[in-house]
Amino acid sequence: MINDVPALQRGFASLLAGHYNAKACGEIPDRQGKGNRPGSVTVSPAGVISIGSLSLSMFDPAAQFALSRHFASAGFGYELSVGGRRVGMTNDKPGGETFVDIGRTEDGGNVSEGQMCADADMRGSRLLSATEPLIDFLAAVYDTGGQTITGDCKNLGRKRGGKREGGESRQASYSVSASTVTLNGKALALKGGAKLAEAGIGSRFADGTLNGDIEWADGANLHIERAFGEGGGGVASFAFAEGEARWFCKPAR
Repeated sequence: MINDVPALQRGFASLLAGHYNAKACGEIPDRQGKGNRPGSVTVSPAGVISIGSLSLSMFDPAAQFALSRHFASAGFGYELSVGGRRVGMTNDKPGGETFVDIGRTEDGGNVSEGQMCADADMRGSRLLSATEPLIDFLAAVYDTGGQTITGDCKNLGRKRGGKREGGESRQASYSVSASTVTLNGKALALKGGAKLAEAGIGSRFADGTLNGDIEWADGANLHIERAFGEGGGGVASFAFAEGEARWFCKPAR
């Protein structure tokens, strides 16, 4: 999948694609005092997100995005920015009630001029399915094809009193299959009763890489930066934390 951009786009868009009714939609800011009214949010199979007359494509070449799934709260977050335009989706409670805004932003934060919908019912999205298709998508994107990726790592440590401690070196390794991540010899389940805390994926498309994160309930975690598109597939870096040690790794050449 990592070399097939159309397949990547279809797979990602399918996580959020759908037409979602919302209890209260309105303008930002509400200069004319129209107040909120029922409306809807649409995400097309091609990845175009729309509220009313405003829309933004997930796959604009200038786009930067981040999608995260929070398993403990059963919520998620999604942010998309293209120049001075933004889409945000926030769901931080069980159920599908999601706040969505779209429009222009002056500081890269919340929308300052555009449209919003509160309590959009996104329970019908694939992302919120009990089968957790985001995990399947991440496994497909970062599958190592039965190989183990080994890297030379540096402990970035943490700052104490203005000084960064760490600097130790080591080797580390990982592999990814459809059901399991193996990190430094330890098998971490992705499916079949896996106890996951969070997972996510993001990118600035111009960089040509996809950044994936998975964290388990026991604190184990893995971050992978992998090139995508024609001729892609190479792992640019990977990282993980053990206690206060923050290991950043470059694959051995």
